[in-house]
Amino acid sequence: MRQEATTLGPVTRHAGLGALLSLFVVHPVTMVIYWFELHPHPWQLSTALAYAFDRLAGSFELPMLPMSATFIVLGSVVGAGTGLYARALAGRTRQVRWLETELERGLSALLRAGEGERLELKTSARWDDRKGAGNRQLELVVARTVAGFLNAAGGTLLIGVDDDGSVVGLESDYHTLQSKGRDGFERFLIGLVAHRLGTDACALVHVVFHEVEGKDVCRVIVDPSPVPVFLSDGNRSHYYLRTGNATRELDVAEALRHVAQR
Repeated sequence: MRQEATTLGPVTRHAGLGALLSLFVVHPVTMVIYWFELHPHPWQLSTALAYAFDRLAGSFELPMLPMSATFIVLGSVVGAGTGLYARALAGRTRQVRWLETELERGLSALLRAGEGERLELKTSARWDDRKGAGNRQLELVVARTVAGFLNAAGGTLLIGVDDDGSVVGLESDYHTLQSKGRDGFERFLIGLVAHRLGTDACALVHVVFHEVEGKDVCRVIVDPSPVPVFLSDGNRSHYYLRTGNATRELDVAEALRHVAQR
């Protein structure tokens, strides 16, 4: 609830400021323009201003209340619009700063740090070495990890890296794709996010590739989501959260509490 109040604050403030400006600035200026249309004599500005302030004082009288209310409503609408724009711009600025901060962390530093609350390592997103074939369940594991980061404080998923931090590359995954290589793998990841987590989540997922000793590593940087994100699996929706160095599914009661606290 605290976050909701903070988020709506700029819109409310802009709407209130817009109403005040409309009533006490736009209204008098409109009256001056109206007066000059009836009395086109520039040297009578003082008379026009007196007329405008007289009309402003009279705007609180009963016969003028509808016009005053119109100015207030119009100002509030315009102010709310600027507030929504300011809120969106602030959110975008936070997103860019978050991405810049994540990119400043070098790949070698991430590999040395190992898995944690904001870092997950995956050997593969599609190829199962034990089966010697593609495994769609691995895709679901990747989607769960992304969902966990989205519902927490964000994080980074490295694909093509073993649990001990050694680079294994993405060649096996590439061979399972119709369009092989980095471009095909990125399209696969974004399609997976859109299918499992919704298209809105795609804007919060950034894919970067690194080459280490001739092997590709995919770095998936996940921004924290401003709204809860659910993973679709068949006819069911699941809520995942990154806690510590693991991603776990919350039951209904836990999910409701977490969503209420966001």
